[in-house]
Amino acid sequence: MCTISVIYDYGQQLPQTFWTEESFEHYHQLLEAAKLFDQQSGQPDCEDPSKALWIETIKSRLLSKE
Repeated sequence: MCTISVIYDYGQQLPQTFWTEESFEHYHQLLEAAKLFDQQSGQPDCEDPSKALWIETIKSRLLSKE
């Protein structure tokens, strides 16, 4: 399993109340670092689109609060 997949799995287990603009920004930084690590370790493009779908829900919720 690639690193970004692990980060997505972890994020999905966090409660909805955890997600704020700040926590989302930190999480996004983790995702970017995981992508870079996966590229450097020979696992480019291993992101599972179905795992990434839930993040759009979080992003939409945060944007609607602005």
